Amino acid sequence: MTLEPVNGVANFRQRCSKSDVSGCSEKTTSPHQMRSKQGANVESVDNVSVQVFSGPEPSLIGDAVRQRIDLLVGDQDRALVLEELAGEEYTIHEVVDAVQTPPLLSDRRIVVVRGFNRFKSAELEPLVELLRDPPPTTDLVVEWGSGAVPKKLLDAAKSIGGEQVKIGSPGTGRARNSWFEERFDTSSLKLDSAARHILVEHCGDDVARLTGLMLTLEGVYGFDAELGEAEVIPFLGDEGGVPPWDLTDALDRGEMPVALQVCPRPPVTVKLNPRWTILLQSNFQRLHGESYR
Repeated sequence: MTLEPVNGVANFRQRCSKSDVSGCSEKTTSPHQMRSKQGANVESVDNVSVQVFSGPEPSLIGDAVRQRIDLLVGDQDRALVLEELAGEEYTIHEVVDAVQTPPLLSDRRIVVVRGFNRFKSAELEPLVELLRDPPPTTDLVVEWGSGAVPKKLLDAAKSIGGEQVKIGSPGTGRARNSWFEERFDTSSLKLDSAARHILVEHCGDDVARLTGLMLTLEGVYGFDAELGEAEVIPFLGDEGGVPPWDLTDALDRGEMPVALQVCPRPPVTVKLNPRWTILLQSNFQRLHGESYR
């Protein structure tokens, strides 16, 4: 089947799965759980809501934040209900003003602040103070990013029913495969088994790359497109990394074709690191013992 590209950029919806959210010491909530709790429209959200998204991988956090925004906006006009603050220029006082601004021609407002980890703990005090008595018509979504979230911000959010959502990697092995399958199953695209396999193999250990690939495919082929390997390959770009144990395990099992396939793709974390060579040397010495010179 040959598919022709279509114009426009489609939205990759329902990206986040339970595998995206892990290790939250405050409250762990997956996007699917959020959907079941609050429905698909902001009309079901009666009071102010605050969610702080944090984690080391910007792409995965961005996915979770986008899903949260879609959930809150529902079928309302984004131009009327949504305000986003991003970049290095906005101040904490602009955030406070945005949260305090009453809705216009709508029942609620959604305020999204990105890259919030650039603020020091002391600089957050105006927002913390506001959250002690927040306006009931605003939903605040904080894209914190990496690093520890100040306790006073979390306490302020928690005091009004808010939560921290920690976005972690999907893990390895079966958990990682399940993460990919959930992403594929909730996508608007209909990927056959060959297309799924090549995407998983291509992303390797860099699972966050899947989002950009899926967005590209949706933008090119449109919603509900049925894609196979031939439609996916032209948009893959560079391969992602693989875990180092994929190579050592293959060597231990004597599977040379697998080892050779993995070897040209060192993991990103060691791509420019001599430890990759040391890893191979140590593994060889362990296998050959005293006979190694």
